[in-house]
Amino acid sequence: MASIQANLAKYFIRQLRQRSLAHMNSLSQLRIEQDNALSRIRPPKNVNFKTEPFVKFSAEWAIPATALGNRHPDKVIMYLHGGGYAIGSAASHRGLVGKIVSETGIRALSLDYRLAPEHPFPAALEDSVYAYLWLMDKHGYDANDIFIMGDSAGGGLCLSTLLKLKEMGLPQPLAACVFSPWTDLSLSGDSFDTHSDKDPLLMPEHAKKWAKWYHAEMDANHPHVSPLFGDYSGTAPILIQVGTEEILLSDTLRMVSNAKKFNADIKVDIWEGMFHVWHFGWPYVPEARDAIVKIADFVDARLKANIVSQAENISPKYAQQNQAPGNYDSWLKYGTDMMKNFWEY
Repeated sequence: MASIQANLAKYFIRQLRQRSLAHMNSLSQLRIEQDNALSRIRPPKNVNFKTEPFVKFSAEWAIPATALGNRHPDKVIMYLHGGGYAIGSAASHRGLVGKIVSETGIRALSLDYRLAPEHPFPAALEDSVYAYLWLMDKHGYDANDIFIMGDSAGGGLCLSTLLKLKEMGLPQPLAACVFSPWTDLSLSGDSFDTHSDKDPLLMPEHAKKWAKWYHAEMDANHPHVSPLFGDYSGTAPILIQVGTEEILLSDTLRMVSNAKKFNADIKVDIWEGMFHVWHFGWPYVPEARDAIVKIADFVDARLKANIVSQAENISPKYAQQNQAPGNYDSWLKYGTDMMKNFWEY
C-alpha cells in the first residue's frame, strides 16, 4: 500500500497536469512549464553542477562536492532525462540526478540531448552514443567504469543505447538502471489503456502524439525506437524500477519477458501503488527515497562484483540482420571512425 505522502503526491501531480494542459498547444511554453515545475525539487547541497558544452547538444555535470562524497572518483553515470523525447532537460532533472549522485557517490553527466519534433529519431540516440564514446575517448573511462541511467523516455533511450552499442561491436557499460521506461512507442501494451485512469501524470493521447514526433518516418517497432523488441543477448546487466499505477507498466513487464528470452541479466523492481517516475518525490515520499537507495545498492553490487558484459564477440553485421524492418541513415552505422568527421570535439 502506498504511503500517505505518496497519495498526496498523486493528488498534486494531477493538479499540475491540469495546469500543464493549458500549454499543450505550445511546446515551447510546455517545456518552460515543466522545467519550472521540476526545478522546484532542489538537489542535495553536497552536489555541485557544471555545464559541459558539445557541438550539437549540451550536458551538465553533477559532481559530489567533497572528497568524502566522491566515493568512486574513477566511475561515472551517464544520465538520460525523460519527457517523451519532446520536453525535459538536465535542469529539470537536477534534483533527481543530484540525489542519485549523492546516494551513489558517483559523478553524473546529464545530457540535454536533442528533442523532437525538431530533431526526430535518431538524433537522441546519436547524442547518447556520442557522449558515451566521448567519456571514454576524452575522459579516459573504460566501459566498465560507466553506468547509464534514465527515466521514462530517457530510460527507453538507455536501452536503445545498449542495443546500438552492441550492434556497433562496442563494449557495454558496467550496468544500466532505468526508471519507468518507455520501451514501446508502438503503444501496444495493455496497461496503456487499462491504467489510464490510475496514472496521475501520463495521458495516452499525448503519448501517441509524442511517439509520432520522435519516430517520424521510422517504423515504431524498430528496436532502436522501441527497445522492447530488441535482442538483449550480451548486453549489460539491467535494473528496471516501475510502479503499478503507470500506463507504461506493461512496457516494463513485456520488456523483462522479452529480454529473458535472450538470457539477459535483467531485474525488475515493481513498486505497489507508485506512479510514473515517483523518484522525483524523494524529499517528501518515502518510497522515492527507498527506490533511490535500492538503485545505489544495485550500483554497489555491480562495483563489488565488477561484472561487465563484453561486446567484442558481437558481430555488427549479424546484429543488423536481426533488426526490425526499417533503415535509417545515421553516422552511428559507420562506427567510431566516423566520429572524427562528424563533429568537432
